[in-house]
Amino acid sequence: MTEISPAIANIAEDLQFLTDLAIQIFQQAPDAIVIVNGETGHIRLINTQAEYLTGYHRSELRGKSVDILVPAAKRDAHHLHRTLFLEDPKVRQMGHNLDLTLVQKTGREIPVDIMLSPFSSAQGMFVIATIRRKNP
Repeated sequence: MTEISPAIANIAEDLQFLTDLAIQIFQQAPDAIVIVNGETGHIRLINTQAEYLTGYHRSELRGKSVDILVPAAKRDAHHLHRTLFLEDPKVRQMGHNLDLTLVQKTGREIPVDIMLSPFSSAQGMFVIATIRRKNP
């Protein structure tokens, strides 16, 4: 049997630690996080706070268009803004100087602030939307 070198064992241990850490940071973040496929606009992952904020279980949103969380009257404009964001993806606040709202599962709209961060992986371009409810 081949023995694993200590250096490779350390790398494997560090990789596992970083994986566990990333999962905990994502799930335990104080803000809602929605990860969206940049090309399709479909939701890939949401964290626990996003479940709480939207009223949806993560399985209800996975694969759905992010537009499910956008007020109907703003969906066409949102699609255009998503396209423009992908032309020059960078960390930024969404809708600077606009009153943004998120549509909850109940249909209720709540005021929010949203930060966007592009993320590129072997699976494509994704957008990490960090969402914080504004005080009413």
